[in-house]
Amino acid sequence: MKKILSFILVGSLVLSMSAYAFADSTDTDVPTWFSNMIEWRKGQVQQAVEDGDIQKQQGIYYNEHFEEMEEFHRENGFPAGCGRGFNRGHGYGFNN
Repeated sequence: MKKILSFILVGSLVLSMSAYAFADSTDTDVPTWFSNMIEWRKGQVQQAVEDGDIQKQQGIYYNEHFEEMEEFHRENGFPAGCGRGFNRGHGYGFNN
């Protein structure tokens, strides 16, 4: 019984220390997926301006917003994921 208890205690200590290490990381490198997403969005805005779907000033506002998003995430990091998934209260199954 003491072995099991000590194993559980050591395991929980190791897991809590690793969680602390990941939470304390100050890595501010922009992931490639985020850079690709921002560039794609800017391209879509540029295309919408050229096609006349939005005005030039609206395109400028969108691009300023994208730059603010980049700055925010450089300062505050990037989330691990989004939502709860599998229609458990978010996404397509929201009205359930």
